[in-house]
Order: sequence, then C-alpha cells, then structure tokens
Amino acid sequence: DSVHAGFRSDGSPRYTTFWLPLTDATPESSCLMVVPKEKDPGYSEGDRGKSPLTTIFSTPEAFQHIRPLPTRAGGLVAFSHRLLHWGSVADPRAPAPRIAVAFAAADPGFAEPYFSRSHLPFPSLGLRVALVAGQALAYCSNEALVTTRERAEAFWNLFHAQAVQFGPSFRSIVAKHRAFLEQTLPQAGSEEEGHSCKRVEEESQEERVEEVAADGDLFAGIIL
Repeated sequence: DSVHAGFRSDGSPRYTTFWLPLTDATPESSCLMVVPKEKDPGYSEGDRGKSPLTTIFSTPEAFQHIRPLPTRAGGLVAFSHRLLHWGSVADPRAPAPRIAVAFAAADPGFAEPYFSRSHLPFPSLGLRVALVAGQALAYCSNEALVTTRERAEAFWNLFHAQAVQFGPSFRSIVAKHRAFLEQTLPQAGSEEEGHSCKRVEEESQEERVEEVAADGDLFAGIIL
C-alpha cells in the first residue's frame, strides 16, 4: 500500500516539504491552509480510490476543521506528503504580496530523485534551468505561467536540452504535461491567450493528462 509505504515504522514520513515564507504569511496575505491529519480519514489508511476532498469534506461541518498556518518571514513549516494543504487567496487589502519558497526531501526508496546525486552539491546552470523549466510544465495548473503553446514549447526545449540527466519518472511527468498543454493551450495572439491550463481545471486536469498520455502517438519523440 502506497500510503503505508510513505511512512517509516516510527511514523515519520518518507517525504517532507519545507515551506519558508520570505514575507509575513498571514490569512490576509495568503498563508498555508491545512486539514489536521486526525480530520483526514485517508491520512494513514489511504483514500481507497476516492478523492480526499470528497472524503474529508463529506459534511458541511467538516469545513470547520480547516486551519490557517500564519508564519512570520523567515519561519518554517514542515509537513508530510499526506497533509492536505493549499495556499489561500490574498485579500486585496493585504499590505504586501506573500512570497515563499518550498523545498522537499524524500527517501530515495520512496520517491526517485529527479537527477543523480553526482550533480550535487552544485548542479550546473544548464541543469538548474532545465529543472525550473520541467517544474513549470509539471505544475502548470498551480500558476498562470504557461499561458500559450509557444511558451510551453520554450520550457520544453529548455528541459529537453538536459533531459537525459533526469530520472525516467520525472521525464515522464514533464512529457505528459507538455503533451496535455499542446492540446489545451491557445496559440500566441489568439483571443484566449493569457489563460493558463487552469482554464480546463473544471475537467479535472489530472484526468485529462492521463487521457492524453493514453494516446501513444502524442509521445513519439517525447519520452526519452
């Protein structure tokens, strides 16, 4: 079971995210919002094929368990891969934008490293640029960054230049999202330009990605 495999015998997670705000993260400026693990039935036992949102928020009262995590600039929030979390929308009256960075640490037996440790501690500039480009594609639904096919292609070219340095699972993730974007994003100059892949979020992006991935022809020359 993948859920049980994500924790060691002492209960510590094998994948941890470290979230570091560079500015004060408040409910007004946008802080992390979480559901405590004791209020998430799937935290330890898995979701059994259901969406965790459906399981957790099965009643109106369940929304009362959401907790904000306001954090001062320079503070640190660490949480496991199973903690349901998201960033809130900033209030227009917030005094300044919230800026944060996040790092993840994983047991290599649980999550394959993106690239070989031989590149550490200082990966080459080209590899770092490729990693940023790959992450921009893989997480396109989180930010309004990949807004046209041309921009998606530019990120892909940056990633592809160093793709052989990355592990097969990460290459597959990036390629799937690139193919998905090719089908859903407008050409530059079209009326829909400026809409990121969030515009198809209502269709459930992950489901659409898997539909695209099932079409082998789309991956000719893409999966390395």
